[in-house]
Amino acid sequence: MTETPRVDTLTFLRDPSCQRGRVFLVMEDAATWLQLHEIAAEIRRRFGVIDSEAAISARLRDLRNLYHQTVLRKRREGSHADEYRLVTTTQWYLCGCGHEFPASLGKYGCPNCHGEEGAELQGLLPFPGEAPQAELFGGES
Repeated sequence: MTETPRVDTLTFLRDPSCQRGRVFLVMEDAATWLQLHEIAAEIRRRFGVIDSEAAISARLRDLRNLYHQTVLRKRREGSHADEYRLVTTTQWYLCGCGHEFPASLGKYGCPNCHGEEGAELQGLLPFPGEAPQAELFGGES
């Protein structure tokens, strides 16, 4: 019997030949929060492919729900549209107990209080040049 070689999740997610991979690669490299039309424009610029905003929104949900990636969503100031950010393991959360911990541990992953003291995160430590965010958004995009 021939075994199918295992591919690690990040290698699988970084495949530019599919929508999922293109969305992941653009979000992984983003230096700012992006709206759906900005993600679509970057996909077209980098890969020469036109992916619809509806498809991109669906892929962001897939990244969150099927591939367990942390995709943040917030309303862009002065706009009715949402913008998105992919949290990588190099980013950190500040827990309600005051302890900082990697985003890869998840909302209740505080090693200090195990989510009991600070189950609700106070915010995300800022990306370079940004102020801390007040809330995390993990619902439907």
